[in-house]
Amino acid sequence: GPRLTGFSAGDCLTLAQISAEDGLEALGWRYREGARARWPGGYRFQSSKRSWRAMVAGGYSAGKGKIHEAQACVLQMAILPEDRTLDHADLDLHDAGDAVAYAHRFNLHARQQPDGDQLPAIRVAAPVACVVVETCYPAMIPTGTPCTLLPYPALDVQKFVFDGGDDFMEVPQAFFHYAAFSSNGKHFVCDIQGCELDNGDFLLIDPVVLRAAMPNVDDVVRAAAPAVVGGSQVAPGPTAARFDALHPRCAHLCETFDPHRKSAKRNVGLCGMGGACGLGGGG
Repeated sequence: GPRLTGFSAGDCLTLAQISAEDGLEALGWRYREGARARWPGGYRFQSSKRSWRAMVAGGYSAGKGKIHEAQACVLQMAILPEDRTLDHADLDLHDAGDAVAYAHRFNLHARQQPDGDQLPAIRVAAPVACVVVETCYPAMIPTGTPCTLLPYPALDVQKFVFDGGDDFMEVPQAFFHYAAFSSNGKHFVCDIQGCELDNGDFLLIDPVVLRAAMPNVDDVVRAAAPAVVGGSQVAPGPTAARFDALHPRCAHLCETFDPHRKSAKRNVGLCGMGGACGLGGGG
């Protein structure tokens, strides 16, 4: 599952260089006006972020006296000042942690299949929450700003499962299906994006977890005016319609855990009640 930075709480890190890379632009696609309507309300789905490539030169751990080795990361920060909070950074970490857990179980399942040791694994860049204590760019990254650092060596980001119009890639698509299946349709790991590593594994960065939960007022409004995903209208929660739109067909690996393509869509709905409340949807 996880790709770790090796950083620990209390570490002081030095960024030798930050740069805005065109290849990271895809990280912001889910916050575009056309895409926002497809998601529920809330910080993880609606709050735009800036993303930079950041070279971490090293760091000092007061507890261990350890100097970290240099590594390439992605630095992310909410655009709106009111969204730059440690509570919001915790939400970033929570989604990543859930994605890591599903990736770990998915990788174990894949390894148990014939020739499973030849299959690419799913890795998730595990973010760490940081606070800026000193900056050379106070107008862009102010002192005191909470942000996240994610270990990510690539210069670009590719969408694997985003809006139903993505090029079909078997392992990321099977991972999306597996997470929905193993959560009984309560969790969809969405906006699956990242890169292929040299060893063939997939490294994911900043996935978002769509959870079945009691809706707030904003979600009720969105449910009343379903968005279009993959050419079909869907409500904003983890619905069967969204599952079909994002995962239009099964990969061979899907057949090893959900051969009839049914289990992943049980009990899905905006409120987690299978549509019984009238706010769910999906066929």
